[in-house]
Amino acid sequence: ETEERIYKEICPQRYVPAVFMRSQTNFESSEVVKEQMLKAVVYSYGFDVVLAIDDDPKNCAMFESYGIPTLQWKILNNRTLEKKEEEIPA
Repeated sequence: ETEERIYKEICPQRYVPAVFMRSQTNFESSEVVKEQMLKAVVYSYGFDVVLAIDDDPKNCAMFESYGIPTLQWKILNNRTLEKKEEEIPA
């Protein structure tokens, strides 16, 4: 459902969105997992990350430390998301 909503509501047509989420059996901290995923998609697969979306301020700070524009989302309930903060490159 998360991936469908991002495709439908957020991503412009010129980008191919990819959603990376940890498995339900992975109990490492969110910050560790997200940074590992980021390094994998950039260094192993050569993706150009143009936007990161996360609800955790620590993850948003990590993405921003790599120079990636970041949206922080606040989950209001299972079906409604509210944009909390946006950083757009100049």
